[in-house]
Amino acid sequence: MTRGYFVLEQAGAVVKAAYLSGDAYLQYGHGQEIIEAYAKGNEMKLLEELHKRTDIREIAHIRPGWYRKTAYAGKDDSFEEYGYVLTDSSLSIYNYGKLLFRTNKEHAKIWLEVINSLDRFELAYLYSEDKLCYHWNQYRSMFRDITSKINDGKSFMDLEQLLKDKNYIPSLLKDDHLIDVFSMPGRPAYQKWWNKGDASATFIVIREYGKWKVFLQLPFCRIPILSAYNSEKKAVEAIRQLLISKEPEMESFSEVVQLIEKYKTNPVIQEKDLMGLRKLLENKEQQSPWFAHEIRFTIDWIIEELLQRMRRRIA
Repeated sequence: MTRGYFVLEQAGAVVKAAYLSGDAYLQYGHGQEIIEAYAKGNEMKLLEELHKRTDIREIAHIRPGWYRKTAYAGKDDSFEEYGYVLTDSSLSIYNYGKLLFRTNKEHAKIWLEVINSLDRFELAYLYSEDKLCYHWNQYRSMFRDITSKINDGKSFMDLEQLLKDKNYIPSLLKDDHLIDVFSMPGRPAYQKWWNKGDASATFIVIREYGKWKVFLQLPFCRIPILSAYNSEKKAVEAIRQLLISKEPEMESFSEVVQLIEKYKTNPVIQEKDLMGLRKLLENKEQQSPWFAHEIRFTIDWIIEELLQRMRRRIA
């Protein structure tokens, strides 16, 4: 639940407040709603509506230090995720106590268009095609740059020139320490998830005998694909380079995996159905070969694994 406050301040004191107990985020949430109301001159009406829906106990003792850093803030103070603050001359948006941006009536419509397209701005400013991830530590820098451009007279059409195509789908590799089932003392193993839209794959990095190896999860097992790296970081970088250089093959790999999963979980699949699957896979291999189709993840291996699974079920 993303929470926050929508308040009216006068002379640094809270005059009226509403507690946003959920959906307080900027895009597709209360933030977008508040900025739109401000742009149309309906901000006080919206504040009154949200205030009436607020449990008075949530705001009885509210002060600015709950949602933004003040001169009295301590280093260990915590803040709600979002604060939307009205004054006589502006609307300010805070995230965990720090200012994201401030707008006046003149620029409010441009900011509304920015927030409506915030995911595209995040792609343009934060996404790295080399690292296959978002650099969220640059989030506030993004807003500072957008603020500077708007204050310099840039229109939304000008800003839109910076953005990627609306149909662009980022390729993302999660470099987390998600412990794999094969992990054990002295032999750490971590899962690294990749996705691009509906396509996905799971890699596993394992340290054995002082070296890191990379495995790829298949529907029935996992296979080694990269090996002999001195560190986990280098192993993950090898995965990135593989994904960048073989993205079409990995997308096709994901489609094949999803197809096989349907056959795996279908209790009425018969041997004759696998003949149809073989033909499907042969056509796909001709048109868009998948990663590892020439090594362990061959058509013959796929059909044989499904056959064995089917026979065990019947037996």
